[in-house]
Amino acid sequence: MTQLTIRNIDDATRLKLRTRAAAKGRSLEAELRDIITRAAAEGLPSKHVGRSVRQRFEHVGGVELDIPPRSKARDVPNFK
Repeated sequence: MTQLTIRNIDDATRLKLRTRAAAKGRSLEAELRDIITRAAAEGLPSKHVGRSVRQRFEHVGGVELDIPPRSKARDVPNFK
């Protein structure tokens, strides 16, 4: 296994993490290991943005939008 060293963590952040770990009955190291493991498991953003957005908001329900009909494209301007 690899070891990581993280420098320059302010005292307030360290205290919050230590308190969070204690509330779960584990060491600071175990809590940090869990945080890093869960963050890595989330992975990179999906290539399917539309699908990701739908999954994220499907609990809210659908919305029907009135899509206006397309109009004729403008003529190409003549720059002569």
